[in-house]
Amino acid sequence: EAAAFRRMWSFKTELSDLAFSYLFPEEHARLNGFIQRRSHSYAAALRLAEKKVEQMIAADQWLQSRVRRTEIEGRTKSIHSTWRKMQRRDTSLEQIHDLVALRIIVFPESASAAASEEGWEGGAEENSLCYHILGKVHGCWTPMPLSLKDYISSPK
Repeated sequence: EAAAFRRMWSFKTELSDLAFSYLFPEEHARLNGFIQRRSHSYAAALRLAEKKVEQMIAADQWLQSRVRRTEIEGRTKSIHSTWRKMQRRDTSLEQIHDLVALRIIVFPESASAAASEEGWEGGAEENSLCYHILGKVHGCWTPMPLSLKDYISSPK
């Protein structure tokens, strides 16, 4: 079910970007150009970050007996989503700091893991795994003040 959700989300993103390109062609072209000029550095940064997180998780003995596997996905923020954030905050593109992101999906070894994979909310044990990994990530990269959103306790 998680894979189906990600596919649906990618369709929604693609449609939003396509509609945006027709409704606001100049803004789309400007944002697309900005993102395309930086795409190689974004891709390289995401590959390094993914590798660093994979190594960090693999080296954590506490996680080894608690996590069956993890999926780490890097992505670039969509053009439409970037534009909407600029509109909401009345800000420039240079002031948007989350043009790239990592998503870490945890598949725990626990008995409730089956429920998690079917899309049910995880229990305290699953949340503690996620917060543990989040703490490790914050040990590598310090979050920007006032920008942290807790999608563990309040998923999208």
